[in-house]
Amino acid sequence: AYDRLSYDECARNLFRSGIYYGDSYLDAFTGLGFQAAQVVPDCEPLQKKWATERKLELPPKWSSRAPFRWWWTRRFGCTPDHWVRERVLLDQIEFHRPRFLWFFSGTPIDARLLRRCREFADHLVLWWACPLVEGVPYAEFDLVLSGIADLVDYFRGLGINAALVSHAFDDRVLQRIQPTRPRLPKVAFVGAASPHHVERLRLLDLLARNVEVEIYWSGWDFLPEDSPIAQSYRGPALGDHVYQVYGSCAGAGHHNIHLAGRTLSAKRHFEATGMGACVLAQEPTDKEGLFQPGCEIVTYETQEDCLQKARHLVENLEEAERI
Repeated sequence: AYDRLSYDECARNLFRSGIYYGDSYLDAFTGLGFQAAQVVPDCEPLQKKWATERKLELPPKWSSRAPFRWWWTRRFGCTPDHWVRERVLLDQIEFHRPRFLWFFSGTPIDARLLRRCREFADHLVLWWACPLVEGVPYAEFDLVLSGIADLVDYFRGLGINAALVSHAFDDRVLQRIQPTRPRLPKVAFVGAASPHHVERLRLLDLLARNVEVEIYWSGWDFLPEDSPIAQSYRGPALGDHVYQVYGSCAGAGHHNIHLAGRTLSAKRHFEATGMGACVLAQEPTDKEGLFQPGCEIVTYETQEDCLQKARHLVENLEEAERI
């Protein structure tokens, strides 16, 4: 079925699946009267379909094998796969010729690529909401946006034009997924967890030992099989599955990474509250944030405090539902 679909049809199906922001930005910009397009440089099947339809000349598959890969890298300064990804992306940018070219954090970028992009785009904008990455040319952008105030201050300190833009919930999700009633007396966690998230793992371990928890992320093989976290692990969750989890559980746990400090700025806060889950988050230092503690969100000071409040919520579903 995929082979019979056009690039545009495949792109629409992918963006409607709710992964990350899905087509939320497209819908929002279009609703404001702009023309908007979205591409995913790392989605290889989709990008190859674009290349096929546009009849782009790309290196043959055997060029990625040794010793041809070595020759290609020496000749062009990058691997054949990297060259193809950049070639297709630049063709897409040239095709659309946008006034504003918006990159999300996580997109592979370097100064040379951005300078090529400027041949076809008037302004370069970057959304960044993750730890800083060495080598990313932040100063090449005309504007850097972030939902984390400390990052905005950091960029401004470097003389980079930056602004604070919060995450949001696209209420069109509720047209596809209805929250369940009654809610499960469980706390859900959906997100990143690795050996680098020490405090987050400690909190999840504490919760998993004492309350019903459902944990979703990509991979848990760094944990022993008898770990309470491993026992509560339900596999990865992406796109609409994330909203289904939040729409069925009474609570949603959260613990900021160091970069975000004590702010209520994570995308999870918006996804979970949008689906009616009662979020458990760290007590914020910013009391003037978008969520009112005790009314729209439940906050905790320590991990033990989090456990007590999680127990209270799963035992008092009406209160969790009200919040």
